[in-house]
Amino acid sequence: MYADLKMADRMLHNEYGTPENSPNGDIPFRFRNRPITIIELDENDSLKEVYGNFTIDNELAETIINKVLAAGEKEGLLHSESIIYTVKEGEDAGRIAISDFSYEYRYLSQFAFNLLIVLLLTILVFLLISIILARRVTKPVENAWNQQRQFLSDASHELKTPLTVVLANNLYTSKEKGND
Repeated sequence: MYADLKMADRMLHNEYGTPENSPNGDIPFRFRNRPITIIELDENDSLKEVYGNFTIDNELAETIINKVLAAGEKEGLLHSESIIYTVKEGEDAGRIAISDFSYEYRYLSQFAFNLLIVLLLTILVFLLISIILARRVTKPVENAWNQQRQFLSDASHELKTPLTVVLANNLYTSKEKGND
């Protein structure tokens, strides 16, 4: 936002040229993509001329002049009109350079939305990568767990067979002792 203000200030101080010096009487070419307008004042601080690359009617220009002069600051913001301004006072007249900053808010809000989308997509990608890596890392542990479970199953089966034989022999011998 203040880049426009600095350029407008340089225009006011003739560092980049004035409309009189430009070929078509407009803002110099390097400023045509910026919404900058110059309001020239006469010696009574009344509207003399308005020129620039965004147009405003005389009523709005008068409103801006009144608000800027009432503020008494060399530069500032007029939020109700979405305008940033800078003032240059001359010996016989003054100039007010204004720039519409509403487009910057649109671009910033679009940029913030795009950043939010990128953030969400990045989080989603990291989540998917984390899941894949977690599965890959836990695969050996899962295999070891399954092998241990299989070993316990096999060992319990192998131990059941001799125990069954021992119990059967014990039962048989106890019955034989009971018969004697």
